[in-house]
Amino acid sequence: MGGFVKRLEAGDLGFRFSKDNFYKKVLGTLLNLGFVKMGSVYGGIGGKTLEVYLPVRQPIPSKAPSNPSFWSITYQICRWWNELMFSGDENYDSVT
Repeated sequence: MGGFVKRLEAGDLGFRFSKDNFYKKVLGTLLNLGFVKMGSVYGGIGGKTLEVYLPVRQPIPSKAPSNPSFWSITYQICRWWNELMFSGDENYDSVT
């Protein structure tokens, strides 16, 4: 999540958003919706296990729903999330 937050701060996504605002206002919503999950990662200082926020790859079908509906909007949001968080990371071990 740190790389994503740095991109938000730098304005790489077309707008700027501070790290404090992201962690105070947006992260809780992403956790509740299932886009982000707490996970354990081995590493850091002294080789300890750290609790970090990990993006969750959203399972979506290869074909989008045909009608404009709740499901087609949900499909678009999940597809955008997967492209934003996992593009170029074929080896990323996502939490599902």
